[in-house]
Amino acid sequence: MEITGSRGLIWVNRCTGRMLEGPPLVVYRDGETRAIHDIETDWAASFVAGTQDFLRAIREGGRPELTAGDGREVLRFSLAAQRSAREGRPVRLAEMG
Repeated sequence: MEITGSRGLIWVNRCTGRMLEGPPLVVYRDGETRAIHDIETDWAASFVAGTQDFLRAIREGGRPELTAGDGREVLRFSLAAQRSAREGRPVRLAEMG
C-alpha cells in the first residue's frame, strides 16, 4: 500500500502477511528515505492493544490513546482511500464530510 501526501510518501509493505521482502514500513519525507524494521506487522495485535488501552482508561480513568473522534478521523481517511482507488483520483478528507 502506498500513501501519498503533500510532504512525502509512506509504503506499507506488510499487513498481516509478507507481501514484499524488505522492511515492513518505509517513509520518504523531505528527500530522505527511512526504513522501519522493528514494528509489529500483525493487525490482530493492534486490536488487542486497543482493547487493553480502552479497558485501562475505564479502570484507571483518563483518556484512551484513541478517542471516538480519533476513530471517526481514521474512518474518514479509510473511506477517502477507498474512494480514491475506486474513482482513480486524489480525494481530500474534506470531501468525506
